[in-house]
Amino acid sequence: MANTQRLDKVENELETVKQLLTSTAQIVDRNAQQIDNLTERIDRNAQQIDILTANQGVSQERLNELIAHSQTEAARVDRIDTATEALQQASLRMAQLMERYGQALEIQMRDFQELKRTTNATLERMDRILDYLIRSLPRNED
Repeated sequence: MANTQRLDKVENELETVKQLLTSTAQIVDRNAQQIDNLTERIDRNAQQIDILTANQGVSQERLNELIAHSQTEAARVDRIDTATEALQQASLRMAQLMERYGQALEIQMRDFQELKRTTNATLERMDRILDYLIRSLPRNED
């Protein structure tokens, strides 16, 4: 009976090993499926990373263009500010010149009025002198 018991024991152990192998195979199949799923997800993630990298490159190019455009516009604004300041200074100088011109014109007008008055007075005097001289001349009576 010892052989029968040993044979039963070996058969039981064989059955146990068979069950363990079946369980292990099932676990391996599930793990292989999970690995396949993970591999697919990794591939999808890699594709998305590639797309994001390309988009990031495009975004970086656009950002660089925007920065360049902003710098150009800033330089343009600086030139406009400089021109505006120059124009303001020229306008101020023009206003000063116009004020001086107005003052000079006023002085000239006063001088002209004085000259006109003295000229008229002189002409009136000369007219009276001529009248006097003409009256003082002897008259020829032919």
